[in-house]
Amino acid sequence: MHVVVVGGGLMGSAAAYHLADRGMAATVVDAAHAGRATSAGAGILSGATSGGPGPAYWDLALAGDRYHHRLASQGAAAAAGYGRAALAIVALAGDRERWEALRRTLAARGAPVREVEPAALAQACPVVGPVEAVLWHDGAMRVDGRLLEAWLRAQATDRGARFTTGVVEALSVDDRRVTGVVLASGSRLAADAVIVAAGAWSTALVAPLAATVPIAPQRGQIVHLAVPAAERASWPILQGVRGHYLLPWPDGHVVAGATRETGSGYVPALTAAGQAEVLAELLRVAPGLGTSEVREWRVGLRPASADGLPLLGPLSGVDGVHLLSGHGAGGLLVGPVSAELVVEQIAGGTPAINLSPFRPDRSP
Repeated sequence: MHVVVVGGGLMGSAAAYHLADRGMAATVVDAAHAGRATSAGAGILSGATSGGPGPAYWDLALAGDRYHHRLASQGAAAAAGYGRAALAIVALAGDRERWEALRRTLAARGAPVREVEPAALAQACPVVGPVEAVLWHDGAMRVDGRLLEAWLRAQATDRGARFTTGVVEALSVDDRRVTGVVLASGSRLAADAVIVAAGAWSTALVAPLAATVPIAPQRGQIVHLAVPAAERASWPILQGVRGHYLLPWPDGHVVAGATRETGSGYVPALTAAGQAEVLAELLRVAPGLGTSEVREWRVGLRPASADGLPLLGPLSGVDGVHLLSGHGAGGLLVGPVSAELVVEQIAGGTPAINLSPFRPDRSP
């Protein structure tokens, strides 16, 4: 069986890895779009505390946790930048109502978190502001999305997958059955199945074949700061309740973000408003970082679905087309395991979790 994967980011590379690992022929066609989400993601992995939309997403998030722990134990730890980290969910002035709601939700789910005194956080992370409440989770991880993508691509290549650069202009369909893809160069690639894993650019490919494909680009801007490693050796990941975070890395830099700019279109541009939002929240939560050197800004376009759930699995009405997109801000956590589950479907197996809530033809 030959499967063409459209998109060579994290999702496409993971799909190729799992296809090749099962002995299936895989060809990945990557347009290398500027601003794809993998190139900008921060890399927080904490499925147990995920605030995604409902039980189906939480199951997927926990599956994502298990997946990443498995990869880390199978040799990807150093190559992909995996590392264990504590995570602190903090409330400052004006945050308490949302923090309490999240605390109740996590308690109802049995999430492994505990309340700690703000003074304990201030001792561990002296740059924080006047925190009023803290939830602590010991079992989070971090990963470098770019390194993970490269590791998956290398593993897939070693198993026989092929990667090529090109723009897929359309899917070839004959009698409601996909037969391959048409490239902008005019050439064609035959396929028994196609996985569309082109991130925010997935919509244009499948829209001619489906009534509704509720995926749109959502811009995210993040900043990298230089902080001496000795100063942040004991810092946890800081997560606020307004959708922002602070992620320390062992090499002495700290990532802060991120905006969630719905309606941004396909414009991977840094903006004054986006930078101001990130810096304002950074300095509200961690005013002690005000003198830190800005190392770089990054921007990416997340593929965001209308209801917050990814679109996974076969496209109804066209045999052989499978979607692997719509992960929004959770792509690093749940994207690779989503690829494994979709490949399981293609291979005729039963995925480890129920994918029906994520079917592409659902009503948003």
